[in-house]
Amino acid sequence: MSTSFKCDFCTSGNIQHVHDPINSTRGMKVYVCMKCGLVQSISTSAYSSAPPGSMSGDANRSSYRYTKELVFDNYLQLFKSHINFADLERVLDIGSNRGIFVHWALDNFPHILIDAIEPQQSVVESYCDHQNVSLKIARFEDVQLNENTYDFVYCVHTLEHARSASQMMTQSYRSLKPGGILFLAVPQTLLFHNNLVEEIFIDPHTFHFDLNILVDFSSQLGFKTVYSSRNEDAEVILILKKEVAHIGNFVPSNQDAAQDNVRKIADYQKGLHDNRVLLRKIGAELNDLSLTGSLIIWGAGRLFDLLVREGGLVTSRVTVVFDKVLYKFINKSHDCVISKARPRTELDESSVIVFIASREYAAEIKAEANKLGYEKIISFTDFFSD
Repeated sequence: MSTSFKCDFCTSGNIQHVHDPINSTRGMKVYVCMKCGLVQSISTSAYSSAPPGSMSGDANRSSYRYTKELVFDNYLQLFKSHINFADLERVLDIGSNRGIFVHWALDNFPHILIDAIEPQQSVVESYCDHQNVSLKIARFEDVQLNENTYDFVYCVHTLEHARSASQMMTQSYRSLKPGGILFLAVPQTLLFHNNLVEEIFIDPHTFHFDLNILVDFSSQLGFKTVYSSRNEDAEVILILKKEVAHIGNFVPSNQDAAQDNVRKIADYQKGLHDNRVLLRKIGAELNDLSLTGSLIIWGAGRLFDLLVREGGLVTSRVTVVFDKVLYKFINKSHDCVISKARPRTELDESSVIVFIASREYAAEIKAEANKLGYEKIISFTDFFSD
């Protein structure tokens, strides 16, 4: 498919259309740059920039804006090991959201001055009037930053939403003082599990990163990598230090990245189709089990949505749907009330079937369910071979 769009990283016009996300409300099409390997989505339809939240397992998933809170504890040890916040004076938070980083920084280092950029007025009430916070309600791309201003820039789960990821990275670099630190985290989209049933290329994400290309681009921009997560981690987490600038056209180090990403996405498409067929088997088994005992679904996210829509799970037979995070943002899903209490029933625990509708937190949930005395525990991942 021909297009007039160019790669955001290397400006090449040689980009290949590789995927049409399922049920995209924005008419998203996914492209791979055949020069550097960057994967980006391009909208072909008009859309609302802030749609209501949705836990759809398809591309029309839209955020309830809780991800930054969910992942924040993962960063605390990295802060302790690599960043001396006591020496920082001025900090920039790109996409400050509900203020998880702002509150942590001010609670622990009350001298710090924070410039916060957040496009959604509705989520900033808890910190917008703090004397140490200067808040701008805007998209990052619409804000002019002064050069050599910040000791530290915090950019977590924001870069993948950018109009231009290269512009956000370049602006962040220029706004830092020499030796300043950029803390960057994004989903590692191209880490495809063998049991994916969710559409990974969701509408709100315009860029889809892997670790290597982001490290490569950062290095050529003028950053030194102080810390890097691993290729197999769910997030790309980078701690980057501003050094000598090398700003110009991005020249990729890995000439095979483009073909590798084209192949990965083709494999993902086939796996997605096959795994959604398997959902019908999972749904049928859960429906049968619900006739013999009380069925608890532990996890109310995208897997639950797909179990109902694609797997045929009969929600009227579900006793409890529990999710210790999502209950804060969603009252119901598919007519099931999302419980905020740990799932206990008046029934004998031996008659309860717990189904873990989670991949990343499956082990943690199983351990908790065991402590509650439940004996029959089935995980979504049990249906897939390693």
